[in-house]
Amino acid sequence: SLREMYLADEKIAHVYTYLYGDTSVGTSGAEPISTEQFNAFYEENYVCVRHIYIRTADKNIVDADGNAVMDEQGNVVTAELTEEEAAAKLALCDALMERLNAGEDFLTLEAEYSEDAGRHTLTDGYILSRTTALPDEFINAAFDMKIDELRRVDASYAMNSLGGSSPHSFMPAR
Repeated sequence: SLREMYLADEKIAHVYTYLYGDTSVGTSGAEPISTEQFNAFYEENYVCVRHIYIRTADKNIVDADGNAVMDEQGNVVTAELTEEEAAAKLALCDALMERLNAGEDFLTLEAEYSEDAGRHTLTDGYILSRTTALPDEFINAAFDMKIDELRRVDASYAMNSLGGSSPHSFMPAR
């Protein structure tokens, strides 16, 4: 029941506070977590990434005002790219990677070319774990990359990303 769930959550919170303390008030528990342990956990299990997202298989259908058309379930309606459109998108990926390797600013190219709507709200990039719901190619590259490394990732669901670590890169990295 809901009551039992809330009680279990409270019990877990009390055990956690007993063992590790309450960081909101600056107390330590019986088994406090050191800053080194805290940082090591996050460095091992999470990465922060930025990427330039280029869709190479489909595009959103838009109305006369440029807004995405939605179906009855609230999903964005898409259409497959033509061969010419897909080829142009792949050529854009190649050109962007060349520009980045030549030293152009990642953030400038991201602002101009990325098709990722989330970049407007997550301005410092994305924090990912191994279980984040993104293609394996993307997640594996994110955890494999070094800070400021640039890499192109052709992912399984028509996503091409060029990236590196936050804040100066082009796909993902630690």
